[in-house]
Amino acid sequence: MKSEIHAFCLLLAFAVGTLLYKAQDGDSIHVPTRCWCPETTKKVRGPFADFIVIKKGTHCSKDEIILTLKRDGSTACLSPEGRQGKILLRCYDRVNKRGGSKKSCLQRRGKRRQQKKSPGQTPKAAS
Repeated sequence: MKSEIHAFCLLLAFAVGTLLYKAQDGDSIHVPTRCWCPETTKKVRGPFADFIVIKKGTHCSKDEIILTLKRDGSTACLSPEGRQGKILLRCYDRVNKRGGSKKSCLQRRGKRRQQKKSPGQTPKAAS
């Protein structure tokens, strides 16, 4: 009887040891425990190669925008509260909703030109 209990305990210890050893070999997932961007700027100049948006969650209480600059490959953190950050977040959300490439959010857009109207001039009606 003692030998059966002893054999069972050894078998159980071997099985648990094997499971723990195999659990170490599994793929691990990095879960950040703090914000990636402790300091942000409201505006970043220069052409951008890429950007990453990390939505707020348990790791951080605000959205984060990390830009990669074309000229030297360095990264910069952009504030989501600034004008540039709001525009980029809006574009990112729109692209994710509709599908498409987020690189389209990095293209520069020219200012819209308005036609100057002379005083007293009315727009022509379509016939």
